[in-house]
Amino acid sequence: MKTSTLLLAATMTFFTAVTQANDEHSRLPTLSAGASETYGLVAGKPLHFQIDVEHDAVLKISSRHFAADSSQNNLINAVLRDPQGNIVATASDDDGHFLLEQNVKEGYYQLEVSGNSISGSADESGRGYSLNVAFE
Repeated sequence: MKTSTLLLAATMTFFTAVTQANDEHSRLPTLSAGASETYGLVAGKPLHFQIDVEHDAVLKISSRHFAADSSQNNLINAVLRDPQGNIVATASDDDGHFLLEQNVKEGYYQLEVSGNSISGSADESGRGYSLNVAFE
């Protein structure tokens, strides 16, 4: 009886963990090949994105600003995590432009982007960025 109860509890715990992981993936904005929408750097508030890698590839992610916006003095950081949550690549830049390039295998990856304006400017127009994603 105790063995059956323990086995049932372990099975329920496993399925709960899988369901929570799937829910977490579905709640994150998904990045696909091409340019993303525009996001803003807010100090202390990193953004998380999901990237669905369908086959082994070289994943390239870069940040960019619009020509009219200045990215100078905007610290931007990127952290790429594999499906198990391990950090597989990082990139950062003091002028708002990072390039992250990593060999990846099939699975759901998570990208965290954070940063802030080093100058402390109240002008938020220079904090906007988009992400460009490519699979090669």
